[in-house]
Amino acid sequence: MRCGHPETGRWSREGVPPLGRPSKCTEEFRRDAVDLVCSSGRPINQVARELGMSHETLRNWVRKEDQHSRSAGVVSAGDGLSVADKDAEIARLRREVAELRQEEEILRKAAAYLAKELIEAAQQRWRAVNAPHLVALVRAGACSERGQLVERPAEPITTTAAAA
Repeated sequence: MRCGHPETGRWSREGVPPLGRPSKCTEEFRRDAVDLVCSSGRPINQVARELGMSHETLRNWVRKEDQHSRSAGVVSAGDGLSVADKDAEIARLRREVAELRQEEEILRKAAAYLAKELIEAAQQRWRAVNAPHLVALVRAGACSERGQLVERPAEPITTTAAAA
């Protein structure tokens, strides 16, 4: 039993129509559709619906274009940056984030220090204003009740002459 072409015994593509159905879309239409998906930021389903085509076909076109641009190292469709540019941008942003975190830590420590200084200055001013009054109360014999200085009630003066 022979396999292949009945006369030659080999398989040949001559005179055989291509497999699958021919594409109705031109290369220009494909490029425009992929560019529309990448530049508009809209979902593939929505763009495919607007163009009157299958979303799977459009998704395959976008995937092929993305693979082609990655393998060639050319500018990717959409944002106009190559893979190397994107890597450099990521590195720059990471450095910037680290710098901003360091600045935040410095500002947090400075705020705590300044708050402490502000509280101490307010306490000193309070003491300077209220100290003479408090000293006078203590000298007059004030006592502490529930954490507050209060004047002692005046005791009646008893004289020996009045008692006799």
